[in-house]
Amino acid sequence: MSLGNIYLNLNKLDEAGRCFALALNSENPRTLAGAYHYLYLLEKKQKKYVMALYFKEKSDSLLVIERDAKQTSQILTLQRKYERGKLLLEKQQVEREKQIQLYFWIAVVLFIILLCIVLYFLLRKRYEGLFRKNMQIIEENECMIKRYVYELDVLKQRAGEMAETNREKIAKLNQKILLLESENKKISENVCVNGVYLLEQLKKEKLIVKNMTNQEKEQLLEYIDLIYGNFISRLKKDFKLTSGNLMLLALLKVGFTSSELMFTFDCEMNSIFTKKRRLRGILSLDTNDKLEEFVALY
Repeated sequence: MSLGNIYLNLNKLDEAGRCFALALNSENPRTLAGAYHYLYLLEKKQKKYVMALYFKEKSDSLLVIERDAKQTSQILTLQRKYERGKLLLEKQQVEREKQIQLYFWIAVVLFIILLCIVLYFLLRKRYEGLFRKNMQIIEENECMIKRYVYELDVLKQRAGEMAETNREKIAKLNQKILLLESENKKISENVCVNGVYLLEQLKKEKLIVKNMTNQEKEQLLEYIDLIYGNFISRLKKDFKLTSGNLMLLALLKVGFTSSELMFTFDCEMNSIFTKKRRLRGILSLDTNDKLEEFVALY
């Protein structure tokens, strides 16, 4: 087209027309628009205004099409950028929501754990308080029973004197003794339930001795003492034994094996043998005497 423009400026119109006609074979809209524009100028110079107007319209229409295509491309580019930005923002929003949900559930779990811990200690404190109270009631009732029994003995010795009055007093004392014994029985049954539970936990290897509270140890020993005819009380009376010695003897009494004792006391088998050997010395057993037999028959 540059060559055609030169021919046009030199008034070599035929050569210019051939150059512009060759440019019409291009597929580039901008080149075509330029070719039609120069043809417009050529026809105008030749005073062929109809053809000049035709080529002018063709040139303008091609320029408009190119401009629209360019604008469309720019719009599409902007739209794609907007959509990418929107997707990125949505992704970030989703991630933030996930983080918020994660933090929320973590907070909920921590709150539940904290609540369980608080409830555990509150219930444990209440349980220990009830246990101490029950044991105190049993002791007080035992003292009252002993006093009433003593009064009964005194009244029976005076059977000849004021027989009618004494009979009424004896009946009242017997009634009081029965009531106190009934109350102690109910409390002891509760102690038995808790003792059975602790013993089952030890047997199932869900509890070890060092994790037991003093109240739990005392409760277990009370249970063993109750079901085995004051076994613990008699041991305390006859021998100087530590709490650990009493616990070992109590577990041997209910049939714990050395393997079970190893887990219960959280130690090696050698430690169990050492504990038993020391206990044999405290109990003054002969070399041929077996600790298990002594415990079973005591």
